[in-house]
Amino acid sequence: MPEKTKTFLTKKITGAVLGIAIGLFVGVFILGTVIRIIFSSIFGWGDSAPIWGIWTEGMLTAAVTVASLYFSVKWFMAPKKES
Repeated sequence: MPEKTKTFLTKKITGAVLGIAIGLFVGVFILGTVIRIIFSSIFGWGDSAPIWGIWTEGMLTAAVTVASLYFSVKWFMAPKKES
């Protein structure tokens, strides 16, 4: 396999793994916590929210993960500026 192809695949895989990791971290820990606090304070549910609350949190986590994956791969694949 040519060196250029290896570098391309390595950057693409690294960007994808990093994007998924950052997206899940932000989605589950940060966004999920904020959503649970808001739902708990508005509706008084605690951790036992109805199914639409759980789906809302899941969809927001998925959206953050996809966005993070997109921007991470795009950033890793950007051409390097020569100084």
